[in-house]
Amino acid sequence: MATYEFGLDCLNDALFRASEPTDRTSDYDNAAKDYIQRVYWDCYSYAPWPWAKKYPPGVVDLAAEVTGTADFTKDSTTVTLSAAISTSMTNRKIKADNEGVPYRVAAHTAGATTLTIDATYKEATASAVAFTIFQDEYQLVTGANGAIRPFGFWYRNRPSQVFALISDEEQRASDGWLYTSANYIGSIAMITENRFRIRPWPVDAKTLEYDYAERQSVLDFTGAGAGDTPAVPRDDRQVLSDWALFYLQTDKKDPDAGTHLIMAKNKLEQMQAKYLPQIGRRPWIRPRQTVGGRV
Repeated sequence: MATYEFGLDCLNDALFRASEPTDRTSDYDNAAKDYIQRVYWDCYSYAPWPWAKKYPPGVVDLAAEVTGTADFTKDSTTVTLSAAISTSMTNRKIKADNEGVPYRVAAHTAGATTLTIDATYKEATASAVAFTIFQDEYQLVTGANGAIRPFGFWYRNRPSQVFALISDEEQRASDGWLYTSANYIGSIAMITENRFRIRPWPVDAKTLEYDYAERQSVLDFTGAGAGDTPAVPRDDRQVLSDWALFYLQTDKKDPDAGTHLIMAKNKLEQMQAKYLPQIGRRPWIRPRQTVGGRV
């Protein structure tokens, strides 16, 4: 019976149950290692497990809006400000308030009275029109091994109210995204692996906190030491073997492959029942993806 103490134990168990040798001579040995690593990362970030979340929470400083008046010229990429802005606005967004169409600020030098937008202005020319510059996209902390998985976001001064985590597509389709609110808690969408968009963006500067899991180091499959010890609790590590076995049997066109995906899903549900009551006040929004080997 497998002990599941190390990654090597999970690897050998998956190979054995796939009717493959466990002496590193299997044609599927390297693929099995890849699958164990893949499902280890997927399992680790599957839910906000108490044993997976980093401490302290991540922090992002959100910028306040900048307002004023400016001249916008149709078919031009130059916006002339009525007054200089002391901080560079590069990579933020600007909109003429009477039009409401955002443009990215491609270039702006701190203290300058002109800025360059990322496309020619398509709306009507307007002089001394009120504008709003805002920042709604931010980068998360990147861990030592690259990607991280956020689980929940909240304003530090309002920790009981958590932003909804939704897809980029859902957020874009939602009504009324071009507005701000000092009080409304809306949604956050991951737009790249480590970059997110907030709706609505705040009027004033705020501190955003978030729970997250960081991608773990690659298992070395030596069968000893910290380098081959999954962070998943030992009693639950069979899920790695079951999940990897699904991929192995899929490669081998084994009709029992789906059985092991169901086993992995059931194990994850048991883990949620065991651990998620410990999460407390911050709810977790389960990922909507259920394709391929995702469970």
